Amino acid sequence: MVPTETLVKEKLSAEARSRRRLAGQRVFMIGGWPALETALSRAADPDHGKGHEFWFRDTLITRGTPDMTSLPRQVRGAQPHWLLIGQMLNEEDLPELVAKCQVMAPVARLAMLGALKDRGRAEAWVRRGCTVYLAYNSTLDRVLDTLKIAALLDLQIVDYVMYLRWQRSMPKAPHLTDRQQQVLELIKHGHTNAEIAKELYLTQHTVEFHIRHLLQKLGARNRTEAAEMGHALGIC
Repeated sequence: MVPTETLVKEKLSAEARSRRRLAGQRVFMIGGWPALETALSRAADPDHGKGHEFWFRDTLITRGTPDMTSLPRQVRGAQPHWLLIGQMLNEEDLPELVAKCQVMAPVARLAMLGALKDRGRAEAWVRRGCTVYLAYNSTLDRVLDTLKIAALLDLQIVDYVMYLRWQRSMPKAPHLTDRQQQVLELIKHGHTNAEIAKELYLTQHTVEFHIRHLLQKLGARNRTEAAEMGHALGIC
């Protein structure tokens, strides 16, 4: 068994390399990643880091060369299961580059490494369909195991620390009375004021009173927005 955090570049026949390539997880790495660079520097083979293809446990990692124009062609040759994006010098060109690479490897899932404080970048890539987004300082074990789990269970995974940051930044849900909760639930289901009044045995004037307070508590401009905010906050 290959020790943890050990990269291996084996001298295999073309047929053996082909069989192993088909059997293992294939990751195409674009950009920088400290854990990978550290593992390469510790490799027993001094020429190890000079190549672009090596094994970590049962995962074949292919590093893209700095030549951005040839990267899509490299991706097509690697036939990866994953495109893994690390630190890039030019983030502005990254969406276009990723799109070109995805054309060459349409079945490959997208994984990103980034700074946890950069919430905007993470949210933007999650919206673009990024399957896995982890901290830039994650270890080889952590990233590759996460990729396997995400692929096996068809999950979208975001680093837990980043999730906690998002959770802390979310607005706190206001306290609603039982009656306000009932009114909000009926609003969510599309009931008119008259229908709410009939359902709860109230006058329409009382229903309007509760709705005004609901809008104030939620900071909503209208009934539709109140229902959407209530759903987003998990209170209806």
